[in-house]
Amino acid sequence: MIIAIQLLLVAILAVILITLYGEESRVKKAQVPTAQLKGLWDCEERREAVRIANDLEVKYRLKENSENETRGRSKDISTGGLRMALYEKLIPGNILKIDIALAAQKDILTLTGEVVWVKELDAQNDTAGRRMFDVGIKFINVKPGQEAALGKYVKDELTNSS
Repeated sequence: MIIAIQLLLVAILAVILITLYGEESRVKKAQVPTAQLKGLWDCEERREAVRIANDLEVKYRLKENSENETRGRSKDISTGGLRMALYEKLIPGNILKIDIALAAQKDILTLTGEVVWVKELDAQNDTAGRRMFDVGIKFINVKPGQEAALGKYVKDELTNSS
């Protein structure tokens, strides 16, 4: 008799555990995994400056090899940095000398920038089949006059696009 009661209790506990496991699985599927999202993006903009999409001619050279100049196109720009489309894969941490021809201003703005990230654009090769890369660059050691020129350019572009 005691064995029968023990077996009955084990069976009841097994049914309860299976039911709880099934309910927990159903609840997990219905929830959005917010903890994972918070690790990647906490819904707050991390950029310190307004960024505008703009296609500008950019010339750059690695700081240690200032003789070889390469051309690229900006995709967006702010007072804090820019994103460029390049045929050259740069390495995060590279320091660049960058010449930007701001459309509304006649002068070439020369800045120093650090490569922060590089992403290969898989589906975007040019007609010659060359690989293309998106490159994020943070401006460093920006002088007040340079920052003012960038700020004026960004403000003017925002005003003109409104």
